[in-house]
Amino acid sequence: MKEESWKFSKVISVPSILSTVGLIVVMIMYVTSIEAEVAVLQSQQETAEKKFDQIDGKLDRLLDILITNRKD
Repeated sequence: MKEESWKFSKVISVPSILSTVGLIVVMIMYVTSIEAEVAVLQSQQETAEKKFDQIDGKLDRLLDILITNRKD
């Protein structure tokens, strides 16, 4: 039996470099798009929280009115 050892080539092919660069570019684009979507969602959440606070204030005023009218 002939024992074969591993041999590594130090040559890097052009397709390997291009595919690696392509993957890096795609990953950067993907992360950038996720960050943009997160920013939009945070803005929508802040808007919704402001609306809920307004609704909460209105409900508090209505409860106060109802409570004061019951006492009278």
